[in-house]
Amino acid sequence: MNVLVTGTSGLIGGYIYSELKKTSLHNVFAASRELLPDLADSNTSNLLEKLGTIDIIIHCAAKIPVPGTAMGDAAETNKKIDLNIFKYCKKNDTKVIFMSGMSVYAQYGQNVIIDETMPLLTNSETSSYFQEKVNSELLFMELSGTVVLRVSSPYGQTQKNSNVLKIFTENVKQNNDICYHGTGGRTQDFVHGLDIASAVSCALRQSASGIFNIVSGEPISMKQLAFLIASLSPSYTGKIHSNNLDDLQENFRANFSNERANKILGWKPIISLSTGISELL
Repeated sequence: MNVLVTGTSGLIGGYIYSELKKTSLHNVFAASRELLPDLADSNTSNLLEKLGTIDIIIHCAAKIPVPGTAMGDAAETNKKIDLNIFKYCKKNDTKVIFMSGMSVYAQYGQNVIIDETMPLLTNSETSSYFQEKVNSELLFMELSGTVVLRVSSPYGQTQKNSNVLKIFTENVKQNNDICYHGTGGRTQDFVHGLDIASAVSCALRQSASGIFNIVSGEPISMKQLAFLIASLSPSYTGKIHSNNLDDLQENFRANFSNERANKILGWKPIISLSTGISELL
């Protein structure tokens, strides 16, 4: 099959493209800016037509909101990108594997186990950025054979954006103190880019369709994360402590189920958090 991967300059798209290129099962190519200068441009569908037959698009491309900018701007750009990909796929009967996130759930972060049956956000409950993800999921699910992968807190060596795992890791590498907010009780579920790529491979191999949570299933608190990272660097002599600032997400809990992906896709994560962090160090 001819497989096009969008967003290969990003963390998830980069891992997927790199891993699929290592096999000879598919003809895999990237939606580079040389081929598709601007996925949000209305001419995208026409440019895709010139690439020849595309059997599957693994759609990872998205504009990430930058702190201090309006999330609505990113949402509007992503809406245009997703609509262009949808129009092409509908016209050419091309299947889609769409990368989404856990933030689409209405009870995201609450102290409940979230599986794929849980209710989604509505317009009155969220920002336009996350609502756009929900809308795009619904749009792509109109197509036959669509796979939606809802990913939680991706990380890896090619990570560019800063998150708590990267901040803590950089502090350890520089032998600085690690400071967490509040009690450090907030939890997150980190999943490695290689495991996300593995989920895509499983979806291709099984010819599956539907929506799947792609998570480790092993949430960790911020305080536990700090001590784990420090323990993986024997030379680290910094201190780990609260910065005495309130954590606005103190009660956030990342309790997600990956049972459906395991049962239907035959997928399970294999990169432990310790192993992934050791790579970053």
